[in-house]
Amino acid sequence: MVVGKPSDSNVNPTTDTQAPRKVPIRSVIVGILIALILCAVTPYNDYYVAATYLAGNFFPVGAMGAVLLIVLVFNPICIRLGLRRWAFSSVEIVTVWSIITVVSGIPSSGLMRYLIPHMVAPHYYANPVNGWQDRIISHQPSRLFVTDPVAVRAFFEGLHRGEAIPWSAWLIPLCWWGIFVALLFTSFFCLSAILRRQWVENERLSFPLVQLPIALAEAPEAGFAYNKLVRSPVLWWALSTDVCLHTVKGLHLFFPRIPDLPMVWNSSTYLTTLPWSGLNDIMFAVYPLVIGFAFLIASDVCLSLWLFYLIFKLQCLIGIEYNWDMSMIGVGFSMCPAFVSYEEAGGFIMMALLLFWAMRPHLRDVWRKAVFGAVDVDDRREPMSYRWAFFGLLGAYIGMYAWMTVVAQVEAQVAFVVLAMTICIFLTLSWLVAQGGLLFIHHAFSTTQTLTVVEGTQGFNTPSLGTAMIVEHVGWQDAREFMLPSLLNAQKAASELGQTVRALTPVLAISVVLAVIVSGAASIWLPYTHGGGSSLQNRWAYVTTPQIPYEWTTSIRQSPVRMSVSHVANMIGGALFVLLISLCRVRFPWFQLHPAGFLAAGTWAMYTLWFSLMIGWFLKSCVLRFGGMYLYRRFLPAFLGLIIGDCLSAIAWTIVGLITHTGYLLLPN
Repeated sequence: MVVGKPSDSNVNPTTDTQAPRKVPIRSVIVGILIALILCAVTPYNDYYVAATYLAGNFFPVGAMGAVLLIVLVFNPICIRLGLRRWAFSSVEIVTVWSIITVVSGIPSSGLMRYLIPHMVAPHYYANPVNGWQDRIISHQPSRLFVTDPVAVRAFFEGLHRGEAIPWSAWLIPLCWWGIFVALLFTSFFCLSAILRRQWVENERLSFPLVQLPIALAEAPEAGFAYNKLVRSPVLWWALSTDVCLHTVKGLHLFFPRIPDLPMVWNSSTYLTTLPWSGLNDIMFAVYPLVIGFAFLIASDVCLSLWLFYLIFKLQCLIGIEYNWDMSMIGVGFSMCPAFVSYEEAGGFIMMALLLFWAMRPHLRDVWRKAVFGAVDVDDRREPMSYRWAFFGLLGAYIGMYAWMTVVAQVEAQVAFVVLAMTICIFLTLSWLVAQGGLLFIHHAFSTTQTLTVVEGTQGFNTPSLGTAMIVEHVGWQDAREFMLPSLLNAQKAASELGQTVRALTPVLAISVVLAVIVSGAASIWLPYTHGGGSSLQNRWAYVTTPQIPYEWTTSIRQSPVRMSVSHVANMIGGALFVLLISLCRVRFPWFQLHPAGFLAAGTWAMYTLWFSLMIGWFLKSCVLRFGGMYLYRRFLPAFLGLIIGDCLSAIAWTIVGLITHTGYLLLPN
């Protein structure tokens, strides 16, 4: 295993043979088969058993489990039996990982967690008290929702004896939403094809989440069944310690006499008086897997991630002390007051503009190749030709705009702003994952709600705003598993092994189509056959989130919102702050703060991850300070062992949970 500098942390393994230029068919079959099994099992595991999510982030445990099964079990058996030619090559292993990684979010927050409940919830939760039926639902296109009363009731309360799942009630809304999903996923594939060369080859972003799968896939030397990384005693010491820790904690669930080992503490338990109690809780969570990834992330990025979270909390403390408006936006997935959400919205816009500015020579080449067929621009190594990528992206966005305005009956201005903002969101979030190695991330604002504070609500049709918010919820509001970063990770892994990325694209596309079908069927089947969505162990997906667009729409209908000068100022301030940090990084080499920390500060991701990132950053800093690169390389297997240990424990306890229906949630999500 070859490890670069800590700021880059690129792993470039060697392989036993030259990497094939085509995708090996065996790895495609295995990858798709495992991916579809995981898609079928994920809703049951996540929402009925409530075990560790099989996906839940951009480093899905299901994909890592497949890699570990091949590397630790199947390949060594083949080698020991003298059947080395049967063992999976590095390219095959990474192909399996890529397929599972790209589709793993579809049955969860990447699509079905929000699509299915939002299609059926309005007609269940509407009642004479809230008045949703007359005020909102009757003005929305019925083609997007399940309206059959029996199908609606049974989804949330379960089927009665003798009743069958009413599949026919779902057919029309699934077809209409399927068009939008197809356009959205097409935009992800096209955008990844445009971004790959700039981020993988030109800027050489570190892609921390890709490094461990590539390192594990490295072929063992002649005479060994395992490669050098897997044979490292340091790795196994760390892995064993981690597994023992989770074994004790898991057994505690079944045998309470076994003492628990607490790994999460909340400030609300100790800070009970103002102003401290107004901080909306600070979670101190120790996740070995996150500590391991912190060792792979560039030091300045890791420092900024946890430091800006503490600065954000300090900002909240000052706001409490001076009686600022600390109310939250109420419609997004933030852990911060509204003014912080708008600061981050401005920061996202500025970060996207800076990213476009940095890649302008590359975008110029893409334009020349796509429109004029420039012969000096070679796009043969890209996931698709630049012509297909450019016009495919343009067509996907025109199609989504037409779908929102014609099919969903969203006002033209609202649809345009929402879709334009998705470019900023998709680009910035993907960059945060590729550069910052964030296990999961999302944005702390809603574009629809942000639009109303910029322009007010008087000129908008409120049911149209509610429908636009539903589209956001389904497509990208909870972006912890959206597909674009995983596509880029898969393309980075393929590039590192010399594989033809273009050959991988149709494989991933077919996998996505099959995963949508299986995931949709599993996500509809589960509530009907297991007591209804209201009784499943995920109230956020089935009860809380589907009502947010209607509660918000009702509130602005009753109390129209005017343009907020203060929130607009917050957005401008956030944009200027990101610009200032970026300029300081260019002008002053010693400047260590990174805009990634500011952009993520108010999110659920940082609330969950900041403490473990701080621990990992501190340990890495000590290693580099006292031992330099020599000690860093010696300790690297230990931190990779923490990641592997968490993944193995999650897989083991997931299997136990599927058998016993008692889930142990051990990874952040």
